[in-house]
Amino acid sequence: QFYRDLTQELLRNNIEPVVTLYHWDLPDQYDWRDENVVNAFAEFADLMFSELTDVKHWITLNEPWVFCALGYHYGLHAPGTEGPETGMLQCGHNALKAHARAYGVFKERYDPHRPGAKVGIALSSHWFEPLEPSNAADQELSEKKRDLMLGWFAEPVYGSGDYPPNVKSHYGDQLPVFSEAEKAMIKGSSDFFGLNHYTSVYVDSTRGGGSDETRIKHGAPIGALAGSEWLYVVPWGFNRILTYIKTRWDPKAIVVTENGMSDADTSDVTSLVNDYSRIAFFEGYLTEMAKAILHNDVPLVGYLAWSLLDNFEWEDGYAERFGLIYVDFNDPGRRRVVKQSAEYLGGLIAQAELCR
Repeated sequence: QFYRDLTQELLRNNIEPVVTLYHWDLPDQYDWRDENVVNAFAEFADLMFSELTDVKHWITLNEPWVFCALGYHYGLHAPGTEGPETGMLQCGHNALKAHARAYGVFKERYDPHRPGAKVGIALSSHWFEPLEPSNAADQELSEKKRDLMLGWFAEPVYGSGDYPPNVKSHYGDQLPVFSEAEKAMIKGSSDFFGLNHYTSVYVDSTRGGGSDETRIKHGAPIGALAGSEWLYVVPWGFNRILTYIKTRWDPKAIVVTENGMSDADTSDVTSLVNDYSRIAFFEGYLTEMAKAILHNDVPLVGYLAWSLLDNFEWEDGYAERFGLIYVDFNDPGRRRVVKQSAEYLGGLIAQAELCR
């Protein structure tokens, strides 16, 4: 009932809800490494599709690379499993099948009665830039890194229905195999390419021991460091990854499902509310997004800033703030204050509406 009320209230206020079915809250009886999660997710999706009848934009899974790699290999996210790559790969395999099953449920049972409704998946990726663009080894390794993060999931859905050659050669026999029927089910199982993007890295093929990623070139950082140790502000990388997706997979539509930057938490509330660095982030990234649309014919149809509110940032807790609205977590009422970045984006949206 809560979600029925919420979506209805959003629509009454001329806000189009985009519903994500899975953003990492998995019931205890399920595990993404087990096959039974596929049917369970399809049944859950069916229930949500049937209940939220006015929702037209659906995302099945948010960032399967993150919840598989960090949850079932590195042990940083729930369920905190630190182990071999086989668990991570089985998680990704089942996630792709669960996504495709949910997509199929919607197309078979609901699509004929809900004109304009769209279902997709949100994939996360950095942009991997060769440290030396003229170096063939850097170029080759950068492409491999793109496949290991983005192509792992994008190629089955938007390309061949199967894993890309780079992923197959890298993992070998550890990688699960799709049946021909599963490939057919997964291929094309999205109405848009959902992309979560924040940052970029350089790839240096001369560095060994798993340290081939760097943020430094000729002594200079790739961009300004935000409030997260992994998030450097690199607007030009946004343009490049959008153009890359268009060139490689040529999707009908791209929706940026997350994009934003963090501030480190501090007792200086004034500095958190007057978040001019976040305004600069949006100015830079949105400018590059516009260039991708205008100059490179990228079919971008939607953009979602992360995030509306300061919130619980997984293993980082409340130490990092991504919100457009400040939340006082020490106040029992969770007092909110609109940040300058919210005023900026609000004004931009209002200007865009006038141009329609």
